[in-house]
Amino acid sequence: MEKESSKTTLIELLQLAREDLARSHLIAAEKTLEQAILLNNQSPETFHLLGYVYSKRGKFKKAILAFERTLSLDPNHTEAAIALSSLYNDLGRYKEAAEVYNRAKR
Repeated sequence: MEKESSKTTLIELLQLAREDLARSHLIAAEKTLEQAILLNNQSPETFHLLGYVYSKRGKFKKAILAFERTLSLDPNHTEAAIALSSLYNDLGRYKEAAEVYNRAKR
């Protein structure tokens, strides 16, 4: 029973974070997603959204870690692979960008 209520809470937190993102409330979304990770640190979607928020806020090291965590949980998460590859490219880390991109193409 307790696990089910955690899932519901995680879903609610993700929805709240998406609403914050839609309104460009990045700080609120970041706080909500960090709270969601405390509930469930095995959710690829949570880490993907958090990577997006970190990237938008200029927290590139944290964004890379979040996207990498997403891909460690779900190697087929295409959006995270594209975001990570793009971020590496923007940072001039072309070899890493190509590696992530090539893994995603498989």
